[in-house]
Amino acid sequence: MCATVCPSQALTYARPEDIARTRRETPVNTFLFGEERVKTKVFMMTPPGNDEVILDVTDYMWEGDSK
Repeated sequence: MCATVCPSQALTYARPEDIARTRRETPVNTFLFGEERVKTKVFMMTPPGNDEVILDVTDYMWEGDSK
């Protein structure tokens, strides 16, 4: 449902092969969380040549008091 009403078309419901054929970015679904490698059903677009997304959860944490 979200993909069908997304005004910016940032979300789409399509096969990875179709996206790869029409976009210069690469759809990937392998994520690294520290030492853990996770493969999901959700794909993110990355620059060509990247085959995984590296996430550092500390990048998304508040420093100090969050009040």
